[in-house]
Amino acid sequence: MADVQLLAEAMAYLFDTDTVGIRLRLLDGAMCPRFHVDNLPVRLVTTYHGPGSEWLPEAAVDRDGLGAPSAQKPEIVRDPSAIQRLEAGDLALLKGGGWEGNEHRALVHRSPALADGQKRLLLTIDPA
Repeated sequence: MADVQLLAEAMAYLFDTDTVGIRLRLLDGAMCPRFHVDNLPVRLVTTYHGPGSEWLPEAAVDRDGLGAPSAQKPEIVRDPSAIQRLEAGDLALLKGGGWEGNEHRALVHRSPALADGQKRLLLTIDPA
């Protein structure tokens, strides 16, 4: 809990707010299995246990594939070998589409697949 408090205080300080949204979840499946972007300005993400979030470098993304899936949309991932993964304990600030000047460059990411019986303890913090 001390770590969650420290990270929440850091986010509040970094983004000059008195309020942050905290989500600590024990997952037994991928929360967001499809590559996507967040529409908020920024989100802190860390995984305490299990595999970390996956993300794509810009060169590996076809942004025309983002949004609700349909047969007319291209695949989001141009190069599957370029998928990156955070490790348990890594801290990441994911810039979203709500970040001023970053509206069309939000980080494309997803939750990792979990093996049968595998668990993931995920913390996300959003400045309010």
